Amino acid sequence: MDYTRSAIIYLLSLKMNKLYLCENNFKFRIMCTAVLFVIIFLLYTHFHHSKSFTIASISRLSLKDTPLIKPTSHVYFPGNQSEHIFDFVVVNNTLDPSVDAYLFLSGSLLFWPYIQFYCIFIHTGINTTGSVDMKWTQIQITCPIPKAELNQRQISVLFMNQVTNKSIFNTQINIPIYSRAYHNISIYTMIKNKSEELVEWIEYHLLLGIEHFYLYDNLSEDMIDNVLIPYMNSNIVTLIRWPFAPYPGKHWNSIQTSSMNHCLKSFGPFNRWIGYFDVDEYFQPNDEIIEKIFNKSRTLAELLDENFEEQMYPGAVQFINWSISCFLSRIDVLKSRYHLNIEKCKFITKQSPPKMFIRPRNVPAMHNIHALESGLKFKTDTTWKEFGRFRHYNGGNHGDILPVENTNNNSNFVVDKTIMKYVILLREKIIRYR
Repeated sequence: MDYTRSAIIYLLSLKMNKLYLCENNFKFRIMCTAVLFVIIFLLYTHFHHSKSFTIASISRLSLKDTPLIKPTSHVYFPGNQSEHIFDFVVVNNTLDPSVDAYLFLSGSLLFWPYIQFYCIFIHTGINTTGSVDMKWTQIQITCPIPKAELNQRQISVLFMNQVTNKSIFNTQINIPIYSRAYHNISIYTMIKNKSEELVEWIEYHLLLGIEHFYLYDNLSEDMIDNVLIPYMNSNIVTLIRWPFAPYPGKHWNSIQTSSMNHCLKSFGPFNRWIGYFDVDEYFQPNDEIIEKIFNKSRTLAELLDENFEEQMYPGAVQFINWSISCFLSRIDVLKSRYHLNIEKCKFITKQSPPKMFIRPRNVPAMHNIHALESGLKFKTDTTWKEFGRFRHYNGGNHGDILPVENTNNNSNFVVDKTIMKYVILLREKIIRYR
């Protein structure tokens, strides 16, 4: 807005220079009045736009969570592309200083050749011994952080091979410490070109009491910032740039898995519950549960705690996931363009792989978005009757006509309108957002 500021200064100086004319000349008095109105208008637009949602201004806002995060490093080992690191994460719980902080190497690490390594922290000069935990499918590479290092905005560290006493990455790694707030229940997901779907998905889950969203942007090209910045300003969304693609011959799942662990280690210590599911999946509590949420007698996080005690299910609660199809004729597609996704898609066709809400403090690693690893205790296949379910809006295409022979066959296509109760509330939320 520099041009606005310059215009205001110029007009003010112009008015001051001609002030004597404004007092003594009717023609100039009219001109001065017009200039005054222009100044007022420019001042209004300047201050109005200074509050607008822009990535540049968002870093200056006093938010509890850092709203925009970019990975600091992308390292892989030449000659062995199975091992690559996407980010170095500071894992610390500011709410409980007794818990030791450590560095976590986030990425796809199927093999780590440096069993003996140590970290040199540049600010304090303190060395700590690193550790390698191969108990889980996702290997855990960590290094303890001296408490004196946590008073900075950034940690600088050298990873050293203890056998050769040489730097592993040939350079020091600079790792920012992000501001993170505590939330009772949040959602992780990875997104790519989902701007048209995000508002409905976010607003729906806000109705359920979800407090925060960790969105990993994997190379989107649809101006997704324009959709998310209002939520980022409101401390509802943390947007993490995740600009990685799988190496030739490698599956895309490695990119998602690394982001899942990045979320677990970065934000897990600041959440009681985190849901791991996609933007085309909606969590739907049953009528009894949602009534308690809407009358504010219980929150979703409290109801999960009460129905699935931590002692019995410390890791997570897994929910059945129903695939919802949108079988619409071409005419229906035109009629439904202003309808919500949950409003126009109502055919249950099959069961999709389950999804989960996890207790991050009890989960050391994430390898599969559908289930925890063997050895971690969690509630499996929770049903709609027990608590709730996921609705997966991915089956069938808009414009596909429901086969006539199946319209009356409830075993293949079941019409389900139980989610329609949210439509009016959700419309109001979306209209208010826009």
